[in-house]
Amino acid sequence: MKLNQKIIILCLYLIIPIVSKADFTEGVAAYKNNDYENAIQIFEELAKENDARAQFALGLMYDNGNGVEEDKEKALKWYLAGAENGNHKAQYNLAMLYHNGEGTDVEEAKAAHWYGKAAMAGNKDAFNRIHKMAEEGVPTAEFYVGNLYRIGKGVPKNPKHAFGWYEKSANAKFTRAQYNLALLYANGLGITKNTNLAKDWYEKAARAGNSKAQYNLGLILLDQKSYDQATAWLTKAAEQNNIKAQIALAQIYEEGEIVTRNLSTAAKWYLRAAKSGDPEAQNYVGYLYSEGLGLEQDSETALFWFSKAAKQGLEEAASNKKLLSDS
Repeated sequence: MKLNQKIIILCLYLIIPIVSKADFTEGVAAYKNNDYENAIQIFEELAKENDARAQFALGLMYDNGNGVEEDKEKALKWYLAGAENGNHKAQYNLAMLYHNGEGTDVEEAKAAHWYGKAAMAGNKDAFNRIHKMAEEGVPTAEFYVGNLYRIGKGVPKNPKHAFGWYEKSANAKFTRAQYNLALLYANGLGITKNTNLAKDWYEKAARAGNSKAQYNLGLILLDQKSYDQATAWLTKAAEQNNIKAQIALAQIYEEGEIVTRNLSTAAKWYLRAAKSGDPEAQNYVGYLYSEGLGLEQDSETALFWFSKAAKQGLEEAASNKKLLSDS
């Protein structure tokens, strides 16, 4: 049986400041007056500018065949655009299409993902759908229900319930649930703290490619003095652009206590973190360039990195920039 109850009401999102607000309002007015030709023209123009409300509106028009030929594939395309831009109404309707197999094959995991996103944004209908799917044993849904209980969204905050849902999903090999379950074990939330079980679940998620799990597993292994394994997992995480892992590796190679000291390798990882936008790393890369440590001395490039960090509000970088400029 196909699910129904899609969201079919167009409304303004007052919390999103849009310069072209009047244009969108005109589109809504045209839609309500059954002037679909004008409405779709306005919405298409705004949707191409990444207006999530307009993307949802276009999805709705193609979904219902308002002023255009009903086209579930185009509806899915525009709902997806709006959903990825954070519109919870688009997320919910997109989930319905995946759940019903309209414009696409039936895809429970994708349906659960978008119901979960919408539920996390406070959509009550999505909350009911995701909870039902979790009770039916869909791992993605179990994960999201775990999130709802962990955060206390739509339900009272309850770490024990969160643990139970994460465990179901993790046992079904859902990687994000394995990582979150490890977090609960590591911090003693909803369950007695158990570092060994945290390590086991981090490793499962890490082997599935989760960079956060790889990083946290690396830290546990560092504490356990399993240095070669720790460095290997931190490297895997760093290669996936995990900034914390990049900085941890850089410090390891800079200090040279558990690996052979290598300033060039340290500088490489600091630079990767800096390019990813971390202000502390940007400031430190500026220092490395200014002193010629692991990188060829280059005052101009040092100033560039000090400036990048200073623009993010790092006072130390602003001071370093001034000192270098005045020298």
